Amino acid sequence: RYEGVDGPTGVGFGDGGVMHVASFGTDEVVSYDIQSGLFRHALVADCPFLDSPEGIAVSGDRLLVASFMNDKVLAYSASDGRFLEVFGAGPYMDGPQVVLHHSRTNTILVSSYHRNKILVLDAVTGKKQSEFGGSELRRPVGMVAAPFGHEVLVSSHVTNEVLRYNASSGNHIGFFAQGYGLWAPTGMALGLDLSVYVATFADGVRRYGFWTAS
Repeated sequence: RYEGVDGPTGVGFGDGGVMHVASFGTDEVVSYDIQSGLFRHALVADCPFLDSPEGIAVSGDRLLVASFMNDKVLAYSASDGRFLEVFGAGPYMDGPQVVLHHSRTNTILVSSYHRNKILVLDAVTGKKQSEFGGSELRRPVGMVAAPFGHEVLVSSHVTNEVLRYNASSGNHIGFFAQGYGLWAPTGMALGLDLSVYVATFADGVRRYGFWTAS
């Protein structure tokens, strides 16, 4: 256990060189200095609504946090951690895990772990607009926006694949990565060099060139 965190899950980056990390075991969001890695403080703590935090997204001056056990996405002040509102909630979430601000469609995408769906929420109101994901998607636990267009990549943990979707239409448009030892993919991140980094349950992190993935 690293100082301040117990069961790190989601990560989000704020202003001033700050990294926010969801602490699943303590129901907190803790902050670290990006350069030194030193613990700063618990940004969100003692919030009665937060139960097993997972994904984090910074959207403007708000910090959106998936509350896995009670099917909510909560909004906090990104600067001081004040609780602002229940951004989204309902049985349709059923295990919200990843939260992503998709800037090109100006929506908030939330993965439903148990329903195997990607929920599309209004970026301002949190109202559900639509959802996508069919039988090809099994346990979506990672998600990243492509560096161009409206494409979003989603890791399908059970089928050992990273899938491609159009975030506007919700259409499944193929596979980004599969096979070659990709086993139980989880979290994902896009590098500055347009490489896609995929964490796997078995053997660490795999790196894919965005133009050459298969």
